[in-house]
Amino acid sequence: MKKLRTGIIGCGNIFPMHAYSIQALENGVLTAVCDINHARAEKAAEKFGCKVFYDYKQLIDSGEIDIVHICTPHYLHKEMSVYALEKGLHVICEKPMAIDRKDGEEIFKAAQRSKGRMSVIFQNRYNPGSVFAKQAIKSGKLGRVLGGKIIVTWCRTQDYYNQDAWRGTLDQEGGGVIINQSIHSFDLARWLIDKPLLSVDASIANRMHPAIAVEDEACGILHFEDGIDVQFFTTNNFTMDDSVSVVLHMEKGVIRITGDEAVIEYATGEKEYKNVDNEPQIDFGTGVKGYWGVSHYKQIYHVYKAFIAGEPDDTLEEGFRTNNMICAIYENARAKL
Repeated sequence: MKKLRTGIIGCGNIFPMHAYSIQALENGVLTAVCDINHARAEKAAEKFGCKVFYDYKQLIDSGEIDIVHICTPHYLHKEMSVYALEKGLHVICEKPMAIDRKDGEEIFKAAQRSKGRMSVIFQNRYNPGSVFAKQAIKSGKLGRVLGGKIIVTWCRTQDYYNQDAWRGTLDQEGGGVIINQSIHSFDLARWLIDKPLLSVDASIANRMHPAIAVEDEACGILHFEDGIDVQFFTTNNFTMDDSVSVVLHMEKGVIRITGDEAVIEYATGEKEYKNVDNEPQIDFGTGVKGYWGVSHYKQIYHVYKAFIAGEPDDTLEEGFRTNNMICAIYENARAKL
């Protein structure tokens, strides 16, 4: 069986979701890790029994990897993705794809030119409830989408932003609650609706974090083709991380996704739900947030299989569409400030 030799750039908080997922694959092997923090890189290399690099270009140029996972702060995604693609490597990049529209377009064009292929991580599409909802919509038994809403109420104290210098900055994080905490929910709604985004009416504010330069709260409406309007409210100012809610009002029922679970309420009164599957579960170690990594393995498994077999994979195109949607929200909201 062909195995992709894998390198991971960035050994921070999201690193375990990728490292343990690769370790569980039959067609991948973690060959090297890279981080500018030498101690962190060396600790990761020792734990997973692989080589260590401190410069991402040296890792990419080493000839020792076939695919690279980019798990770095947002503002580095573009330069690292483009460099790896230009060298002919496959790329898996954590969300967001980029922090602005121009960078996203550069990455997309680089991927089209490259011998390698690219995927953007939006693992929530692989959650059991998400897959169940997508299948129900595609079946046609719920009719067309009439409208939707996205609700994200989480808690991020100043201590969270103090942990890393790039957090809370416009030039490095690219934004706040929209591009970081809520992007998965926006992606999920867009992916389920599967219609072009026509326009946005959005507002952003910083209400409780005077020390950061980005929004901690946002609301607005996404206008999709076919008259589908999606309302959204997202905040980092709640006192806890409450369950995310994505609701789609259909012609013949309602889809409610809360966390991993989807409940479908048909106009007939019938109900269906899905919250578990029979996929193997991965132990990502201690200290990992419960909503992280739930489906990282599933997406990485799918991407490796597709890349090796030359099978179709739409995760780059879907990630690019979501990046453009996030940029459209910011462009509209910032024009009003």
